[in-house]
Amino acid sequence: MKQPARWSFIFTAVVTLAIIVLLRWQGASLTQPATPSGILSLEFANTPDKLVPVFQSWIGSSVANINICIDFLFIAAYTSFFLLAIEKASRQWQSGLAIQTRNTLCWLALLAAILDIIENLLMLQTLNNHYNNHSLQVTWYCAFIKFSIVLVMIAYLLISVLIVLFRKKKIHGKKSLENT
Repeated sequence: MKQPARWSFIFTAVVTLAIIVLLRWQGASLTQPATPSGILSLEFANTPDKLVPVFQSWIGSSVANINICIDFLFIAAYTSFFLLAIEKASRQWQSGLAIQTRNTLCWLALLAAILDIIENLLMLQTLNNHYNNHSLQVTWYCAFIKFSIVLVMIAYLLISVLIVLFRKKKIHGKKSLENT
C-alpha cells in the first residue's frame, strides 16, 4: 500500500473508532430499562407500540437528536474506512471473481451509507412526532439491511486478515525448514 493510501486507511480507522467512542459516551443516557439498546431501540421501533416506551424514556431529552447528528459524521467515517479496507484486503486475491466481489462490496458500503442517512432522517422526523406505521417500517428495514451489509463487510475483512496471517505463517514455516 502506498504511503498516502496507508495514512488514509489509518486516519479513517482512527476517526471511525473515535466517533464510536463519542457516540457511546454522548448517547449513554439513552440506555435505560425501557430502551436497553440505546439509540438502537429507536432504530428498531417498527410500530407505534414499540415507539411509546422510547418516547417515555427520552421525554424532554435532546440527546437522541444530537446522537443522530453525530452519526452523520460516523457514516462518512465508516464508509471511507470500509472502502479503503475492502480495497486493501482485495489486493491479496487474484481472480476476476475477487475483483467483482471487491466492486460489489464497495457498492454495498455506499448502499449502507445511503440507508443509514435515510434511517437517520426518518428517526429525526420520528423524534419530532412526524411518523406513521410506514415510516417506522422503512426505518426498521433501513437499519436491518444496513447492519446486514456491515456484517458481510466485516466478515470479508476478517476472512481476508485470517488468510493473510495463514499465508505469512506458511511462508515463515517454509523459510524455517529451508534454514535447517
